Amino acid sequence: MVASGLHIWNPGEDGGSFTGQEEEVLEAIRICVEQGNDVNARNYRGETALHGLGFRGANIAVDYLVEMGANLTTLTEDGWSPLAFARGFSYTDFYKAQLHTAVRMEELMIARGLDTQGEEHFVPGSVCYDCLQTRADQIQAVATRDQWMEENFDPENMEIQMLPFWSWLPYPDPSQNSSVDVSSPRYQR
Repeated sequence: MVASGLHIWNPGEDGGSFTGQEEEVLEAIRICVEQGNDVNARNYRGETALHGLGFRGANIAVDYLVEMGANLTTLTEDGWSPLAFARGFSYTDFYKAQLHTAVRMEELMIARGLDTQGEEHFVPGSVCYDCLQTRADQIQAVATRDQWMEENFDPENMEIQMLPFWSWLPYPDPSQNSSVDVSSPRYQR
């Protein structure tokens, strides 16, 4: 899924997402499939490799996965198809669309007699996709970290800048990794 493009959110973030790297993307996906990985595997949000390719825009990899049995109509937990991802959506402060991949997915779907105009094939413009992934504990951890940094930051001290307990997976309880009192009214929402 990562090879296909899932969770490459930042503009310019690589992971094989630059134009001209489609062959590398295809090779990574091909290796995964040859090792027995399911082309329709879903992550915790219901996204598949085709959703990632809708976001990334590597048509040769779309063709390969569909040839290997990938389902063009699989929906995420939020109800969106890979085509919806390719047609575009907002995330953080950006909007991204891979219209060439949307056209290719439409061609493949039409050839199979599949609908391309249902609401599941369009992410509403009001949706900030990665914002949907933010949990309350993540927001709290960022607020705790930011307050601590404001109170303790020393540009000369690299250890303070990269504290080991700020490992962001699996988002530990900030009250367990900070001297900041998160029960303070300042942190209550």
